[in-house]
Amino acid sequence: ERRLFEAQMPTTRSGRPASPARNSRSPARDSKMTPKSPYPGLSKQQLRELSQHDKYSRVFYEPHSIIALMSLVAFGVYAAFSFDGGDSVFNVKIGLIACVFVFLYYCATQFHDTLFVRPHPVFWRVVTGLGVLYLILCVFLLFQSLDDVRQLLKHVDPSLGVPLPERSYGDACTVYTPDNPNGAFANIWACLMDEFVVAHVLGWFAKSMMIRNTAVCLLISVWFELLELTFQHWLPNFIECWWDHIIVDLLTCNALGIWLGNKAVRYMSMREYHWDIVSNIPTVSGKVSRIIGQFGPFSWDKSDWEVLSGPKRMLQIVFMSLVILTNEMNAFFLKFLLWIPPSHPVNLVRLLLWWLLGLLATREFHHYVSDPSCRKLGTHLWVSVTGVLVELLIWIKFSRGIFTQPFPTTVVVSWAVGISAFVAWFIYHFFYKTKVKVSVE
Repeated sequence: ERRLFEAQMPTTRSGRPASPARNSRSPARDSKMTPKSPYPGLSKQQLRELSQHDKYSRVFYEPHSIIALMSLVAFGVYAAFSFDGGDSVFNVKIGLIACVFVFLYYCATQFHDTLFVRPHPVFWRVVTGLGVLYLILCVFLLFQSLDDVRQLLKHVDPSLGVPLPERSYGDACTVYTPDNPNGAFANIWACLMDEFVVAHVLGWFAKSMMIRNTAVCLLISVWFELLELTFQHWLPNFIECWWDHIIVDLLTCNALGIWLGNKAVRYMSMREYHWDIVSNIPTVSGKVSRIIGQFGPFSWDKSDWEVLSGPKRMLQIVFMSLVILTNEMNAFFLKFLLWIPPSHPVNLVRLLLWWLLGLLATREFHHYVSDPSCRKLGTHLWVSVTGVLVELLIWIKFSRGIFTQPFPTTVVVSWAVGISAFVAWFIYHFFYKTKVKVSVE
């Protein structure tokens, strides 16, 4: 029986029976044991180009963990005996800065690489660390009072922590003003010269580069204008003229930003990406062009969200849109409640951080909904969704006793009718219409 069993078993090159655990693999087991690429979507040629380095650039892609550890220890020794004897406030500030530095240092040397590799994987590891730190900061603020947070911001900038002047854009809504000394269309011209016009264009350009789908961007743009109408009884700067909402914001600034972003996405997706080692390029101009290209994308693909492909995909797109819109509304409510001016660097840093995290989170979300083998939310997607929800909880908690006016009846009825219409269309399009089509066939 043993000889018969060995004769039926596969043998190795030496003639010995092979182990069943090594040779009796099923296709399902092979798929599980095959390691997945850390950069999904890249071809084998692109992966080879990504791993090729010359003697000049190789040093920037090696771990250097021992050197990094020794450098951190040297920094600790220097900091321990250099910053001493100051007042308590200075010691706390410098200690917190050192904690942030050490954590980001750890992220840069020990975190896994993200989906993005340009300009360098270390840059995106640091972005991941900043996202985690911001989430921790939001959780800390959630357990504070509104007055304490306002006073805490004074340690960041002494000019903060004072009430902001109310600003409304709906005071002068007359289109044609022939008697105005500044011109017959002075109100429209003043609106176009506002700082938020450029912010709208740049913001929607950035969102278009992040989402990479014109239809989804236009849908989010319309929803945001509806949210401004919904909350304008709470936030004075949401009060705008009808032509400001429709013509200036929706049809001009938002549409221009989305159009420019779409053009940039199409250009980058149609461009042929081929990266050579700097030392292999013969000309100086070619070397300079290659170095500049290091700060651009390694490859580019236009996201095909397939919004109407099925009910599950439609709900996934709605979920992504709601997260982005919630993030947008968080910015307005937080700066209103915490008395942060719109042009303050705190707002600009927050927007930049959220955009960098959004680039990674959107790609991870697209990979999650498009790849059936992906069963886990990406790190940046998890951090981004959690951060948006914690920000939402912060301003809801701090707004108690401030936003006391109820929603107008027209707003409640309009949203009820709109949601009901969407649910009816959703059921008809994805269930009734499909069932009728199948029965006819």
